[in-house]
Parts: sequence; C-alpha cells; structure tokens
Amino acid sequence: MTPTPQEHATQEEISTAPVFDGERIVISGMSGLYPDSHSVSDLSDILYNKVNPITEKGLRFKFSHPEVIQQAGSVPGINYFDAQFFKVHYRLAECMDPMSRKILEQAYQAIYDAGINPEDLSNKKIGVYIGTCSSETEKIGFYNSTSRYGFSISGCSKTMFANRISYWLNAKGPSMSIDEACCSSTAALEQAYLAMNRGDCEAAIVGGTFLCLHPQSSVHYGRIINLCQDGKTKSFDENANGCAISEAINVLFLQKAKDALRVYANVLHVKSEFTCVLPGEIGPRYGFYRDVDMSVDFMKKFYEEARVPAEAIEYVEALGCAVKEADKVELQAIEKVFCNEREDPLLIGSVMSNIGYNEAASGITAITKVLLGYHTGKIAANLHCSNPRQDVAALREGRMRVVTEHQGFRGKYVAVNGMSIAGVNSHVLLHGHCKPKDPSRYKSSIAHLVTISARHEQAVTYMLDNLKANPIDPEQLRLLHNIHSNNISGHLGRGFVILGEPDGRQSAPPKDTGNTRGVTGGYRPFKYEYALFLKDTNEEQKTVCLSEKIEYFDNARRPLWFVYSGMGSQWAGMGTQLMRIPIFAAAIERCRKALEPKGIDIVDIITSTDEKTFDNILHSFVGIAAIQIGLTDILRELGLKPDGIIGHSVGELGCAYGDGCLTAEEMILSAYSRGLVSLETPFIRGSMAAIGLGYEQILPMCPPEIQVACHNGPESSTISGPAEIMREFVGQLTAKGIFAKEVPCSNIAYHSRYIAEAGPKLLEYLSEVIKDPKPRSERWISSSVPQDKWDEPSAKLCSAEYHTNNLLSPVLFEETSRLIPNDAVLVEIAPHGLLQAILKRSLHPNCKNIALTRRKHPDNTFLLLEGIGKLFMEGYNPKVNVLYPEVELPVSSGTPFLSHLVKWAHAEKWPMPLFRTASRKAAATCDYVTSLQDVESAYLQGHALRGHTVYPFSATLMLVWDIFAMTVGVPRKQISVEFRNLHLYSQPIMHDQRQLRLSMCLHRGAGMFEILNEDIKLVIGTIVALESEDVKKTQTVTEVDTKVNIDLTADDVYRLLRDRDYSY
Repeated sequence: MTPTPQEHATQEEISTAPVFDGERIVISGMSGLYPDSHSVSDLSDILYNKVNPITEKGLRFKFSHPEVIQQAGSVPGINYFDAQFFKVHYRLAECMDPMSRKILEQAYQAIYDAGINPEDLSNKKIGVYIGTCSSETEKIGFYNSTSRYGFSISGCSKTMFANRISYWLNAKGPSMSIDEACCSSTAALEQAYLAMNRGDCEAAIVGGTFLCLHPQSSVHYGRIINLCQDGKTKSFDENANGCAISEAINVLFLQKAKDALRVYANVLHVKSEFTCVLPGEIGPRYGFYRDVDMSVDFMKKFYEEARVPAEAIEYVEALGCAVKEADKVELQAIEKVFCNEREDPLLIGSVMSNIGYNEAASGITAITKVLLGYHTGKIAANLHCSNPRQDVAALREGRMRVVTEHQGFRGKYVAVNGMSIAGVNSHVLLHGHCKPKDPSRYKSSIAHLVTISARHEQAVTYMLDNLKANPIDPEQLRLLHNIHSNNISGHLGRGFVILGEPDGRQSAPPKDTGNTRGVTGGYRPFKYEYALFLKDTNEEQKTVCLSEKIEYFDNARRPLWFVYSGMGSQWAGMGTQLMRIPIFAAAIERCRKALEPKGIDIVDIITSTDEKTFDNILHSFVGIAAIQIGLTDILRELGLKPDGIIGHSVGELGCAYGDGCLTAEEMILSAYSRGLVSLETPFIRGSMAAIGLGYEQILPMCPPEIQVACHNGPESSTISGPAEIMREFVGQLTAKGIFAKEVPCSNIAYHSRYIAEAGPKLLEYLSEVIKDPKPRSERWISSSVPQDKWDEPSAKLCSAEYHTNNLLSPVLFEETSRLIPNDAVLVEIAPHGLLQAILKRSLHPNCKNIALTRRKHPDNTFLLLEGIGKLFMEGYNPKVNVLYPEVELPVSSGTPFLSHLVKWAHAEKWPMPLFRTASRKAAATCDYVTSLQDVESAYLQGHALRGHTVYPFSATLMLVWDIFAMTVGVPRKQISVEFRNLHLYSQPIMHDQRQLRLSMCLHRGAGMFEILNEDIKLVIGTIVALESEDVKKTQTVTEVDTKVNIDLTADDVYRLLRDRDYSY
C-alpha cells in the first residue's frame, strides 16, 4: 500500500519511484466489446465473478469439421452501427468492415470514459493508432461486384479503421492501422507512446480489433496454435491443452497527465520487437514458441531503457497461451528476469485464461485487465488453473505464484508481456495512479444537478436511471459535468436530474464565524456558515431524485435573454437558501464589504425572516440588487451569456451589471444611493397600484393627478400618484370589475412627477459611484428611454444621468419587450419571478420563460438548479460543476466508469459477411489431403507392406466415420456406427515427397460410401448409426465370441505379420 504520512517509504520504493510530472503519459479512458460483454463494466463482472464466456453459443457459424473448434467467445451487437452519428454514408456503412464500425463507437466511449467531450478534440493533434490483423470482410469486399461506387475498398481497407476515427473527430495528428499479428494493439500503443513523447500529438486513441466470422479462420488458427476443445484456457496448468479463441474490440485513450481528468495508470515504457521464429522440421515453427535466452535479453533491455529494476515489478500479466511448451518457456524467461532477488513472490496471471485468445486485440485486453486491477484494488484471478505446473523452479519454490484467487496488491509497477505467432515480443510497463477515494471530501450543501445529452431519449433515460440506482459520486458527476459543458453534435436527446435532498428543508440562520474562510472555486472569502448538509440517499439507501426531465432536442439554438425585475420582488428570507451556493455567497460578501462603511448589513437584510425588514425602502433596493448580483454571478460562472438584456424599473441596475457596465460594488452602491435619496427627500404621501389594463387602455381613465408609471404589457400597467386619490381610483376600478391593487412602495410615487425633487440629489450620489461611465452594449435594450432617442449620447452610456432618468421617467417595458425575438428563452433574475405572468401574456407563445426563484419557496436552491436544468433542455450548456466543491483532478481511483453509460441509435441492422452453412450440406463429399510430413500422419511411416509405406484400411474407415459424424452434426467419435457390405480393394502407397489425396462420396439416405485415390477405388460399403440398444447387443455378442484362449508371444505376432509381408 502507499505509505501514509506516519509511515516511511523504503529505500527500494524511493529508488524505483518514477518521476511524475505533467508531461507523463497516462491512460485516462477505456472501452471495449468482449465475449458476452457490451462494455468494460461487463468485462469486470465476468472477471471478478469468475465466469467463462467461451461457449458453443459464441460460435458465429455451424460447421462440422474435425479442425473447427465448437466453442468460442463472441462480442455482442456487431451487426448494429450508428452510422448517422459518425457521418458515414449509407452505402459506405453497408460495405464497412464490422470491426471498422464498432471501433468508431468504442473510440467515442473511451473518450467519454475519460470525461472528455469529443468536440473539444476537434482540430487538435490527436493521434489514432489501431492494431488489426486478419479480416474476413476485407477479402470479401474485393469480390463484391455489386458496389458501383468503390465503397468496398474504403469500407474494408484496414487503414480506414484509424482514418475514419480521425475524420469524425477532425483530428490533425497521425492516423494509422498497424499489423503485428497478436502484438498489433501493443505495437499501436508503442507508436502512440513514442509519438506523444516526440510531441507529434497531444493525445492518442489506441485500439485493437478481432472478429472471427468464418470457420476457415478457426481452422487456420488451430494449425498454428493449439486450440482447446472444451473452451477452457488452462494457462500455466499441468493439464494445459491449448487456448480458446474469442473476439474483442477495445480502445484506450491516452493523454498527458496535465490534461487528464481521470488516470487509470501511468505508461512508463512500451516496446515491441521481432525476436525469433524457431526452426521446425519442415520450416519455421510459427506460434508462441520462443528461445528463452532471446526473450530474457529482450526483457532485460526493456528494463534498462525504462530505468526500473525488474525486481520492482509486483505483477506480470503474461501471455499464458496454455500451450505447454510455450508456457514453460515464457515462465522460464520471466523467472530469469524477475525472480532472482525477490522478497515477495512475483504474481503472474493471464487474461487469456478468462476470455480466450483475442488475436490483434490481445495486448489491450491484457492491459484492460490490469487497469481493472488498479481500479478495484484487486487482480482478477486466473481460471482453470487448479494444478499449477511444477516444471518451473520459481513456481515450484514459491518465488512466483499464479493468481488463482482475486489478489489485493499495492497498485504500483505491473508488466504486461505479449508475443505474436510471427515472432514479435512485446512488453508494457505500467504504474498505478493511487489516489484513495474519500466519500466525505466533496460533500455539498445543495442537491446535485446532472445534465445529460445522448443519441435519443431512451439513452438519456438509461444514463439517469443508472445514476439514480447508485450512490452519488461527486467525482463521477464532475466528469459528466465536463463532458456536457459543451454541445455534442448528433445528440438528439437531453435530460437533467436533481439528485439528493437537504437533510431538513430549513437552514439555520447565518452564523458569523469571525474569521474569513476561502470559498471553493477561488472566489473571494466570506465569513458566514450555514448549518445545512446534503443527504444523498433515503432510508432504503437509494439516491433520491428530486426532479427529472427528458425530451427530444432538435439542436436549434434559441436566443437567451436576461430579464431583471424591480420593486415588489423582495421578500423576507429571500437569500437564506441561496447563501449555500459558494458563488452566491462570495457575491454577497463583496456587497457586504461595499455597504459595511454605510452601516448596512446586507447579509441580515436578505436572510432575516422579519417581515418588517422591507418596510425600509433602502433595504428593498439593496436587497434586490444583492440577489440580482449573486444570481448574475452564478449564470456568468455557468458560462451563460445573454443575447439580450432587459430590465424593469430599478432592474436596469441589474442590466448594467449583466452587461458589464457596472461592477458589483458600483451596482450595490447605486442601489443604496437610490434608497438613500428616497429616504432623504421629502415626498408627498404617494402610492402605486397594479392595474389589469394596458397603458393605452388605462391612460384615458386616469385622473389628472395620476400617472401611468409602468407600461408592463398589453394587459398590465402600474399607476402612481397621491395616496388618497390613488385609493379612491383603485376603488372605482375594482367596482367596475377591473383588477386593481395597491403595491408596497413605502408611500413613494415612483416614476412620476411627484419625485422630481429627488433627481439632483440622486445624480450627485450616482456621480460619486459611477465615475467612469461605460457605453451600453447593443444587447441591453433600454426600458427608460424611448426607442427614438436611443441614439442620443445620454442614452448610450451607463451613466449617473441614465440611472437618474430611470428613476424619474415612466417604465417603457411593454414597448421595449416587443423587440424580444419570438423564440427567445427568458431568464428572470430577481428574488421572485414577478414578471412571469406579464411575460407569458405579452410575448409570443414560442418564448420560454424561466424564473430562478419564487417567493416563500422552502428551497430556492432547488428552483435555481431546476431553472439551470431547463436552460440545458433549451440547448444551452451550463458549466454545472462551478456550483459544487471543486474536485481535485484527476479524480480518485475507483471513480465509476462512464463508457458503459453510452447507448447508441441502433435502429438498423447492417450487412454481415457471415459464413452460411445451408448451401454446404447439399452433398456429403470430402477431399482429404495428408502426407508423411504432417505431424498427425507421421506415425504411419511404420506401416510398411512389401517395402512400401501404405495408408491402412483402418485409417480409411476412420475417415469415413469422421465424415459421417460431420453430416449428422455430431462431434467426431461421439456416435457409434456399423460398417456393412464392406469391400476393401486397395491401400494406397504414401510417398515422402508427395501428398496423398483421397476423395469420398457419401449417400446421406442409404449411407453408402465410396473412397477413391486418383480414380482408384479403395473402399466401398455402407455406414449406419447404431442406437444405444444396438451398441449394447454388439458389446454382448463381442464378449461371448472373444472368449478364446490363444497363447502368443511378441515374436509370434511379428512372425505372423512378416508372413503377410508387413515390415513392422
């Protein structure tokens, strides 16, 4: 384990510790399809549940042949592909190699697993290296005469495996496919590692692919390497009898450490090199056979280059092909390199024992197993190793141990050893990224908002259901926040969920700690604490879902408008819950410092539950302004930039802050000045009232003493005037059935001629605050200056004169709001969504109105989060992570995977070049070729008759038996047969330098057969299958007939054979 501060690292750990800096290369994402596994998460379940995915169901073909293995592992869903997402033409997608299709999807999933938005990689130096070897589809593509557009070549060419990924990403780095047989994916990793070290690319996608679609592939592999019949790869076992064959398509995403959000492991060194092909009896001996000394030299040189002593390696993920001779040589080489001066036994294992042989994808498969070990803290156990071999000294003496049970380890140095059937050796050195997870480290005082986009609504539902079904992991959510902080082209589904709930809805009043403390995220310090914490799970330990929404997204961008409302939105305790958000609290702290010299406690104003707090008009002005500053800061940090800004009355101070014309201090002091002049100026006793009629309707009805102060909308306005006259007029309107209601205004008739005396003093105060007026941008449309005067100098600047005019002039909100586009999304920024009803009635039905707060709601942070989620649903991409405690990147070890959350639009099945057996069973004929040079026929050299080696009748009948078993679909020698009407004509001569060719024809119905050798009849007869009862009768008769006592010596037997011309 990693030494704690109380423990001292050993000298060995110090001397072998790698130098880690931001330029080191790390694996930050992984994905893959494996036997019976849709993802790395599924593979993890298979490994750690000790499941063998190699079964008869894994075969993609039915073919009865003695050399075709009848068990395999197949990856799921290879006939599905999301062509539209990857911008692949329909005709091209039809001709593409299935490996090329699926490697595209896995590349996206590996990037997603790293917490990266693929759009962020566009136009960057991203390398793509894909390891691939044999491809049945490539061969078929060249013979496809129906393709008129040349798509067969571009679809099946292996170079397009990599180039298509680069095209989709718009990547500008190297892009190549690499073939080094079984070491292809490791060689791809090597090239990526070297390119990143050279600076050719800043990140790299490394993949490996292998599919086995045709029985011919199985036959040819079986002739090079031993394939087991039972589907159990017994790596390093005494009873090893070959490996199983299985498919895999996998991808790793490599980054520089300084750029990585997640680190599975550090890549310290990678090397692949041709070492040797051993000579055989008839030529090169292809396979996993190696010379021990050459393998030792290769690995020793590797560790010299890596500058890491081999003794530091804790675990070796070996090839383990389950070929006895090859396994022994590999173990002996590992023993000589790693086991000379060890204190603890070297742990070894092989993923081949778990899921079989993956050809070109083998290297990344082995690395993925190691990464899962780093991720879980345990190395997955080998399967089928009940009797570890004893012919290797290190195993026998305990200096080396096969991992047969899941094994905990320190998570430091791990080696991955590989070999190809063509003589290439490969080696990878990894070092774990040990960062223990602390569940309590990132506790949040507000619920967790998660925004997700995907290919369709069902995919979003799947992701959100997964999040709800598991405990909240803030580090996993941090990765998701980063991915979805920008739009992903092709995602047609969007959704958000709010997870967790506050433990008790009411927070304690703010407590002055007396000492400032830093706010997470780098904001200015504040000194108030709120006793409210987040409860993520309910009594059943399930994540609580507070709100959820999922819908189709048309990828259209709508204009975003900020609406700042004014007086009337204030209410007691309006800022209490919002103070739990660090950004908001930091904004309030800035306001507090600005107002503190004025004797104003802004924190008390916005958090007090005393309903009389806002009887003081000054409190109303500064309270509304402070809330608007805090909410604007939140939206700004979220990365939401408005296309338009509009304010109502004093809300234009918020417009000035949102437009960047005023600082937070200038805005809060301007609001203070407005409140102060309202207190200092002796006004008449006035009143204001909300009326349910528009400006043009109410104006003729008003007495001369009353003015229309606010033009709110076609069905709403606010009037202002002397209190007594206003009360009488409101009564008259009410009697007529017209909505009329006085609103709190501290007895001041704002936006009327009755407050003109406040103008000079307000101008003086504002001039002291706004010393350097800035020009208003075009996005801020004025509601206090008529549109025909917008070009006048006084209207172009955010000045003291402008805001003084705002107080004294009518509010022209109705006229100005007509400029809002018909498809706009409007966010009301205020303590309460005061203008929601007006906006809904005034604007086009296509406009979307979102209020961030509501009067007297028990938790306005929830409403704020929901409002941000609604903005995401409208096509904006807020950087949600800024709302929560800052997560130290890269995230901790064990942070849940992301690649398995991706679901594709797999609505269509694509053509597959699968082997079809139906046409192959029309006739039972077979051409059999053998020779004395074949290993399986070499024993016949002793069968000599009259000086010639002949092919015996018994071997001919065995061939008939095998062919018959194939025709009825039964494994060879698993069916009992009887030969009838047998005529034995000739035993053909076998020559040293010539092949023996036999032709057999079998009549399916009658069972009659004939075997020829170059038109020479050898044997004819009939073969029939015996039922179990017939077998028992035959055995009984045989027992009775064979009870004959004949005493023969060995010499007697050989003399009888010589008399018959047999030379044994």
